[in-house]
Amino acid sequence: MLQDNVLWKPPGTKAIGFHQDASYAGYLVPPVMLTCWLSLHETTADAGPVAYVPGSHRWPVSPPERSQFHAPEDWLAPARNAAPEGVEVEAVPVVVKAGGGSFHHGLCWHGSAPNENAAVARMALVSHMIPAEVRFHHEHVDLNYSRYRKRGDLSLDESFFPVMWHETGYRTPWLAELPVID
Repeated sequence: MLQDNVLWKPPGTKAIGFHQDASYAGYLVPPVMLTCWLSLHETTADAGPVAYVPGSHRWPVSPPERSQFHAPEDWLAPARNAAPEGVEVEAVPVVVKAGGGSFHHGLCWHGSAPNENAAVARMALVSHMIPAEVRFHHEHVDLNYSRYRKRGDLSLDESFFPVMWHETGYRTPWLAELPVID
């Protein structure tokens, strides 16, 4: 688990610009991830749920669009700018019941439209997961996550980045000690 977030999008809030999660992962080797978006409320297209550009996971990684991330005037512009020539960019919102969600590849272009629904706040849980073999890059750093890098060791410490699943069956042992909430 690289990171997890709780997202809250009250009525009237602006868009989150289209981006690729992997474009922010240059401090990891390899810079790959899978993201799980889980809605805590029933979603509607006008409440600004996550939206994807179908097929964009096949596009190359683009530099991060940091200035276009929060409340951009044109939330689709980064995806349109990155699209291969002749490809029409279409934003497809994920409309699900509470507890529903989606997974997306780190190269998939995604964002969320403004929440134009005056009656609905939207909340979601987001988890960015990486392969257990990922290591910190020996030169590239991240303002937040590189502070967890130990001197002389490029591994990701399981105290901060637990292994949720591995094909060998391994899982970070302390995860079994966490309480289960029914």
